[in-house]
Amino acid sequence: MSFGAPTIASNVVTNNTVTMFGGTMGGGIVIGGSTHAYVVGNRVTNNYGVAWGGGIAVFGVNGVIYLINNIVTGNSSLDNGGGLWFGNISGENVEDNVVANNSSPSGAQVYIAVGGSAAGFQMANNTIVGNTKTTDAAVVAHSLDSHEHFYNNIISTLGT
Repeated sequence: MSFGAPTIASNVVTNNTVTMFGGTMGGGIVIGGSTHAYVVGNRVTNNYGVAWGGGIAVFGVNGVIYLINNIVTGNSSLDNGGGLWFGNISGENVEDNVVANNSSPSGAQVYIAVGGSAAGFQMANNTIVGNTKTTDAAVVAHSLDSHEHFYNNIISTLGT
């Protein structure tokens, strides 16, 4: 099966709810199986996901995802990544986003679970603030290697 390279740009994605657990994720936007995807200039607010990624969830992508200049606020999930969740991806550029006031038990703002890849994971120039969580940090990263880079981000949390 072949997947395309979608562009999701300049949208308001708000007040959505995903209520089914077991593989369902992303209350606002879900990207999976693409070769590349561009998520640019969106406002993703007040969405709820039972599983992972209350705002935006990205998984199983065999190309590079570009997440640039989005505002992701007020989202929540019952598991990981109230704002953003990434799993089993080969590359990600997360740049110049505002991720604020999201909540989840683990990784209130951003949860990253990726393996080593040639493309790597890059997170730069993001503002990640005002988050509430019950465990872990505002940004949780698992299974990273030397291909992943984090720089020039502002990260702050409110705690429990």
